[in-house]
Amino acid sequence: MRRGLVWGEGGGNWSIGNSGWGQVTIRVTANDKGGAAAEHTFSFVSPVQSVSVALETHPDGILGIGETDRALVSIIPADREGYQLSVSDATVLRLDDRKGTVTGLQQGTAVLEARSIVDPSAAGQITVQVRGDPGWIKLEPENAELYSGETLHVTCNWGPPGTAEPEAVQEGIPVDWRIVEQGVGLIRGEVRLHEEGEWGTTKLTLRAKSNHEVRGQCTITWKPYIRSIKLTGPEQMAAGSQAKTQVVKDVESDEALRYTSSAPDILEVSQDGELTAKKAGEAVITVTAGYGGASGSISVRVSEPEEKDIFNIRLTLDRDVLREGEVCGYQVLVEPEYTSGTWSVTSSDPGVLEVLDGGKIKAVAPGTAKVTARETVDPDGKDPAEDERNVTVIPNQTAVLEVYPAGPLWERNGEPVIYKNLPGGREVEFACRILTDAADQSVRWSVDRADLAEIDENGVLRPLGNGMVVVTAASCAYPQAAAGYQVEIRTVATEIRYRAVERNWGQYVLTASVWPEDASPDRIYCRDQSAGEAFHDITGREYTLERIEHLLEFSTCTGQPTVEDVSRRTGIFQSQEVERRYELHSFHAEELYTVYTSDLDDQNGFSLRIYDKERGRYLKSGERSGISWPAVFERCGGYGEEEQLPIWVSDEADGLLQLRAQAEDQLNSLSGTFTDIHFLSSGPRWAVEGGELSRKEYRICSDWPLPETVNLRCLDRAGDERYRYDLSLYEGGIPEFHCGGGDQIFYTAANSEQGEVYLDINGETFPSLEACEKRYDILIYCGEENVTGRMLKQVDGQGRPQVLLMDQGVFTIIVSGAKTGAAAVRQVTAENAGSFYNLFLECPAAEFQLVDQICTLQQFRGSRSIYTYKAPFSRESDPVTVRYGVQYGNAVRLDDVPGYELTYELKADPDGGLRAEYSDHAVTARGYTSDTQTAPPSENIRVTVKREGETVAVLYGRYQVQWQLPTLELPKEWYLAVGRECRIPLYYQSQYRNERGIVELRDIEEGTVKLTLDGRPVTGTGECGDFVITGLRDGELGLICQREPAGEVELRVYVDGEQIFQNTGDPSHRGEQPVEAACRLHVLGKARGEVENVVLDVGETAPLVIHCGLGDEASEGEIIAYKVLNAPAGSQPVRINHTRIMALEAGEWLVQATVRFYNLVYYDVVCQFRVTARNPAQELTVAERNGRTGCAVGEKLYLVPGYSPADAGNVLGYAWEMKGGAQGAQVDQNGTVTAEVAGDYTVVLRDLPERSLSAEYSFHVEEAQVKAEAVEVSPASAQAGGGENVQFTALVRPEEAGDREVVWEVEADGRACSISRSGVFQGMRTGDYTVRCSLAEDPAVCGTAVVHVEVRPERLEILGPSCATEGCPVQLWTVVFPSDAVYQGITWELIESGDLAEISGNGLLTCKEGIGKARVRAVIDGTDISAERELALGRELPELRAEIRGADGAVKGEIQGSGDSAYLYVNGNRATGSYLEQNHCVLLVKPDAGGLKIDGAGCVHGLLAGDYSVEVSREVEGFAVRDTVRVTVMDGNCYQFLEIWPEQDAYQITEQAGNVRLRYRLVPQLREEDEIVWSVESGRDIAEINGDGLLTAKGAADGLVTVKCAVLDRESGREYISQNCTILVSGQVIGVSEIRISCAGEVMEGERLPVEVTVLPENAGNKEYQMLVSNPEVGAFRDGWFYARRPGKVTLTVISEDNRACEDTAEVIVKKKEETVPDGDGGSGETDGNGGSEADRSDKTSAGGNGGASRGSSAEVFTFWRLRDGKWYYYRADGTMAADSWVLYRDQWYRLGADGVMLNNSWFRDGEKQYYLSDNGAMIRGCWGHVDGQWRYFDQNGQSLPDVEARDGFRLSGRDLVYVGPDADSWVNVGIYTYCLDERRRVMTGCWVDRGGERYYAGAGGWILRNQWNEVDGNWYFLDGEGRMVRESIVWEGKCYQLDENGIARDTGR
Repeated sequence: MRRGLVWGEGGGNWSIGNSGWGQVTIRVTANDKGGAAAEHTFSFVSPVQSVSVALETHPDGILGIGETDRALVSIIPADREGYQLSVSDATVLRLDDRKGTVTGLQQGTAVLEARSIVDPSAAGQITVQVRGDPGWIKLEPENAELYSGETLHVTCNWGPPGTAEPEAVQEGIPVDWRIVEQGVGLIRGEVRLHEEGEWGTTKLTLRAKSNHEVRGQCTITWKPYIRSIKLTGPEQMAAGSQAKTQVVKDVESDEALRYTSSAPDILEVSQDGELTAKKAGEAVITVTAGYGGASGSISVRVSEPEEKDIFNIRLTLDRDVLREGEVCGYQVLVEPEYTSGTWSVTSSDPGVLEVLDGGKIKAVAPGTAKVTARETVDPDGKDPAEDERNVTVIPNQTAVLEVYPAGPLWERNGEPVIYKNLPGGREVEFACRILTDAADQSVRWSVDRADLAEIDENGVLRPLGNGMVVVTAASCAYPQAAAGYQVEIRTVATEIRYRAVERNWGQYVLTASVWPEDASPDRIYCRDQSAGEAFHDITGREYTLERIEHLLEFSTCTGQPTVEDVSRRTGIFQSQEVERRYELHSFHAEELYTVYTSDLDDQNGFSLRIYDKERGRYLKSGERSGISWPAVFERCGGYGEEEQLPIWVSDEADGLLQLRAQAEDQLNSLSGTFTDIHFLSSGPRWAVEGGELSRKEYRICSDWPLPETVNLRCLDRAGDERYRYDLSLYEGGIPEFHCGGGDQIFYTAANSEQGEVYLDINGETFPSLEACEKRYDILIYCGEENVTGRMLKQVDGQGRPQVLLMDQGVFTIIVSGAKTGAAAVRQVTAENAGSFYNLFLECPAAEFQLVDQICTLQQFRGSRSIYTYKAPFSRESDPVTVRYGVQYGNAVRLDDVPGYELTYELKADPDGGLRAEYSDHAVTARGYTSDTQTAPPSENIRVTVKREGETVAVLYGRYQVQWQLPTLELPKEWYLAVGRECRIPLYYQSQYRNERGIVELRDIEEGTVKLTLDGRPVTGTGECGDFVITGLRDGELGLICQREPAGEVELRVYVDGEQIFQNTGDPSHRGEQPVEAACRLHVLGKARGEVENVVLDVGETAPLVIHCGLGDEASEGEIIAYKVLNAPAGSQPVRINHTRIMALEAGEWLVQATVRFYNLVYYDVVCQFRVTARNPAQELTVAERNGRTGCAVGEKLYLVPGYSPADAGNVLGYAWEMKGGAQGAQVDQNGTVTAEVAGDYTVVLRDLPERSLSAEYSFHVEEAQVKAEAVEVSPASAQAGGGENVQFTALVRPEEAGDREVVWEVEADGRACSISRSGVFQGMRTGDYTVRCSLAEDPAVCGTAVVHVEVRPERLEILGPSCATEGCPVQLWTVVFPSDAVYQGITWELIESGDLAEISGNGLLTCKEGIGKARVRAVIDGTDISAERELALGRELPELRAEIRGADGAVKGEIQGSGDSAYLYVNGNRATGSYLEQNHCVLLVKPDAGGLKIDGAGCVHGLLAGDYSVEVSREVEGFAVRDTVRVTVMDGNCYQFLEIWPEQDAYQITEQAGNVRLRYRLVPQLREEDEIVWSVESGRDIAEINGDGLLTAKGAADGLVTVKCAVLDRESGREYISQNCTILVSGQVIGVSEIRISCAGEVMEGERLPVEVTVLPENAGNKEYQMLVSNPEVGAFRDGWFYARRPGKVTLTVISEDNRACEDTAEVIVKKKEETVPDGDGGSGETDGNGGSEADRSDKTSAGGNGGASRGSSAEVFTFWRLRDGKWYYYRADGTMAADSWVLYRDQWYRLGADGVMLNNSWFRDGEKQYYLSDNGAMIRGCWGHVDGQWRYFDQNGQSLPDVEARDGFRLSGRDLVYVGPDADSWVNVGIYTYCLDERRRVMTGCWVDRGGERYYAGAGGWILRNQWNEVDGNWYFLDGEGRMVRESIVWEGKCYQLDENGIARDTGR
């Protein structure tokens, strides 16, 4: 609180004065004794309202280190000046109080504060951030070359983050630098020359502001470009002559010059300006600069050649074999090329061959004729030059109709296949059907691939290799008549051979291969079948097993195997863990089922499964067996309790079925016994009391009672009761550990008192310790320590729990009942613990073995690794324990303990045989030993344990070798179909654990295991009687039956004991013969399956008609898998559920399905069928085309039908009828209603052909109408605000008048307004409007009304100076928006100025003495619309002057729309973006709603009509200096009404290609500067309209056509008003009767093939079609081309959209691309003196020659293109050179001139069409092309499309083509093309491109040329497959070309 000063004055008055501000309380107290007092609080207000501070040039408060800025302090009110500055951190910011500036010292943040001196409590602050200099600056690009008119985009990055922005400096040629994007550590800017046209170098540097050494630099080289060109050359030339042009340029520039000729066929020009006169005529030669586009031209006249003599003539034919009536072309080439001589072409027999005009010949009748080209007359009197060709005409009826295999072939993916290693595949006979009237009916057979197959004269084909082969049969009489059959040759895989190598412990590495080596399946997959894992592809690599596997499966496929696939199952390890389950069998010997019950969790809960051996899987509950059961049986209850086991039996089971379960501890105490469960069926032969049995419940329980008392005895190993043990006593001094004899299998020290205690509990025995613990709890204590876990380990062979005394001491053993609580306690004492407690052998192999069991080698040729273990007694006494960290109960492997040495010895069996061998700790069975041996009679392994050479223990163990001869298994029965491979498993049965092993192939190969099939031995693959053995591998036999009809054979397998003895020589073998196994094979008919095609609507479900079965026998089938071959990725157009299909998407779908049917076994057949899914119409619609709901008698209504959805395919037509057969109105089948009698009627519309949908149209017919005489408009006058609606109504007199349709119009004198068809008026500008309403039929009958509109003000702007000084009053004025707003007046007031200014009522501001500022407010009277403006007082500020000028420089306040040129100027300068930025000006457009835009060039664009203000402001000395300019954007539309209608109200065209003329009515009338434009908005494919409004049907389609009539400005094209009208076109569509497809039959992968589709008749209405590709992985069809992806064969199917029954197919083979090799010696040809080679001269044949290329006895065939004298020629395969024709080569069209020279870089006119041939001669089509200095887009037919601005990711920008697609680098891939972009993303064309050290060429189309020749500046270069320029010799099209180090090709004749 501030203190106040109080003093007294006379008269009892007191005064108070303040020395500050705040509150002061005065208290007054009486001096008398009463002490009365009173107080009062005074408030003193501070004179300072606010203080603010800012930095002058850094308003954001960010400074760089070393930067200085002045603090601007503002105090309100301004007369309370005086302040003190301070900073919060002087180490960051230095303050200069005297200058009022701050300087950044180091990186950091500080607060700058300004505090008032008048009132120190008033202060303002700004946080200043000081940023350090960047540590690095990077500028991209570092170097650039540009033409002087281009713009360079520069990117600057700097760091680290948070550092200051660098500053820009430049040296050299001045440039304008503009920042277009700014971010953290980033600036993007543009650089342009300040003065366009200069050239030189500019160095642009962005550097740190204080440390100029940190910088980034860009060096820009500005190149001049040509602005003018003068071309000189000859004015006249003779045909055949050459000349050179000269170019004069205004400046030397590196711009490329392009020469073009207006008529290349008359005068040709090369790219170096050389002219070649071709023929008489006139042409214009133009040269154009590449960048600037400057050009010059000359006109040259070409006269006739002087040479008249023709000394050589050459005739070529397109074909020399024709059918009757066929026409083909011919070409005549003469030498010299330029001559005025003439020639003729004649036929030797016009009755056979006729010569036509236009270079054509026509076949007339069968026979042979000679065509001769002959010089008309030789001027020198010599023999005229001539050439001739023979032509053969064959009859039309001569054809090889079909080639087909004589017998059935295999199929693969629906295509024929020959398996050359299957029976019938070594020789395949083919036949054909021939149609000919020739006497010779024979054919000649051939194949296209001699390396794959050979065929004899009888059509018998013998395969040699794998691949696709075409078998051809040609007529011997007419060899040109031929047909072919394409078939693939493949090889069936018969075996997978593998090799397994164990590298680490328990880790195997597998490698595998397919046999035979040329087998078609080339992939190998492997998986661990027991683990259920997926297949791994191990082709050509190793497969590592990281864990123990049960069973490995090898296969050549991962899905459904085919006949050519092979698989193999094999076990890798000898031991495997056995599943704890119990096998049950039925009473029936032939029962196919095995039932398993498994204890899943040791809790007596069982699952029941029935295994079907035939199907190879478990059955579901109720499937086939007739037995149903729960998924899992509930567990049994406690001992003695019962649980029900429900099992259901249906009438499918035949009789009694007994399930026998082998029981262990889960069922009862008698381990190994069997429990029988009986099931009775409810079939007719088995009846029970009370009716049929459908369910019977069985009981299953344990018969083991719970213990009520516990009787416990502790027994030693001899079975005597004993409670004290001396653990150190050994008889003989050395402990000998034995496993015992007979049934004794425990390793114990027989010569000592070992601490083995056996518990006798109530005399019970237990199969396991777990079983014991379910009944009894056993606890063992040593003192207070519980040692149960260490000492209680297992039960012995007699089922007694065993306690191992691990140490000396007194042990308490407590046994109690688990449920009853009865218990017994015993104490056992152990003394004198010795060195060894126990010593035993262990086998830690794949199969788990208890440590105290016999080492049993029961696997086939198995082995066990044997290790010796010991368990220590004492933690204190045994040093080994401490050293190796062994705890109680653990075992130490003695083999690894230092100091111990162990010796292993094996003892022979009593019969003298040694059945195993020992090495490396492993006992290995020798294999094939006797099955008679059981357990060994005595110990047969001895291990001596020594320590430091002294024997310390001896260990005796036992091993047993058994079951080395397997019991072989085969299925009892097996079913297979003819021609289908089946695989029969070959197993042996392990008797030890009821497990299967597989019979190995080597056992069969060695003869140990014998196989016979139908009595014939089976030893390998190949034929075996009526069967083919397709595979013989480990565990599996693959075979195919190829005979019919069906039958039965027997497959047998047995072991040859004598062969075993011969193989092994084992003396222990006794020659036992195991029982052989047999399998009855039932051979059924050949499996077949097909599905009928389906037609249905989308959403509809329909049944599938499936035909399947074996042979002629029919079966019921279902679809188990399917794939829609032509469905788009990710879509599912149909859904199939077994036998039903549902359509989800409309279209024609090709479905590949797998049909499965059952005939004793399941069969799967793959087939294809078509699904036609139509979008069904959901409803019909009908409407009157003019929206009418009635008419008068004698009038017509035009009904328009429709349906939804619009793409429905099942509505093919309509049927119209009158509901109820009404007679007062008639409707025809076009929907035209004629009213005859007044009344109410309804028309019914139905769809055709289904007639399932209907729609109704109801209408009212009135009597004939009374003519209208007058129109009254109400109200007659009205007032409204701007934009408000006024509703007018019209009353037609008399009231009974029938014609009541009216038209509303407005007379507005150009003011914006509108009136709707219903009479709603809206005026947008102030003024009076006249509303006129007239009859539509008679405009003279009308009425009017008057509307006065007053636009209300919307906003206010104050204009005028920004400052005022004393003695110089300034005038302010206001602008009210809109400009025609009506208002009362303006009130002015000063809301802030102190006493420094005053303002008058008219806005005159007078400034008094002093410096400050004033805020002026202007208010529109009667409204709350106001505006404010701030002015500087007492100081002069530089003013801004803003103007909007037109193109002529005159100031303008109105803009006539977006086409009117207007520019913003500030202080006389164009307000460009750079000017505003440099002068710190800010633009503000009000209102900012997008109606007025000002671009970076200062151009003002008026987009929406209205009034706008543009404010330009900048800050000067803390004040905003501004100026505002007002501009009005005019609508420019003076038209209020437009109506269009057809003549005679003909809203329908029904005649073929008929027409109707449309009329219009426009109010007011059309101005001279405007025009009426007619166009078709929708239905352009149905009809077209000309400029006079004549609409003509195209005769190709029916439907609705929407016509638009618009009024446009002739100059700008602006649309003022438009109206639409709809016309129904019908009766135009002509149906499709035939469709054809044609294309080449072969294509290389990676290339594309043109596909031609012909729809007949030619005037068919709907020529759309759908193309189906059978295998999308091989190729795809798009835009008339087939794109080959990978080798294979596909079928192209074309289907007419108009008539789905019309279709055609073509087969295409995609071949693997191979490198082309020279057809000669590979060397280049040497040219002779005249510049030609040997091959050149061979072209010139003498008269009567055959025109070939033969010389002597050798024949040389010319192939394709040849470069000669710098020009390209094309030769056909017969050696003839093509000329004056088109050539389709590698999917590109080339044009050859009359002289055979390929044309390039020129236009070519063919008839009425014109094409452009690019640099390399290829026609530009389906892409952009740079032609004649501008970009054009060419369609697929090579036609240049006008007005294409954007296509395929590119857009035209001036003369440039700019890529606007996704972000990419300078190389962009679009479709099959690669484009090169410059830094502005413009497409580069006609230039070399350097990239990665290689040169590429961007052709005329802009794309990088690949694998082709290209001409540049008269030289030919070759670009390889990647587009790189080749600089060495190449072989192309079989010819060798030499290229020098610059890539330039030399001519070659080879």
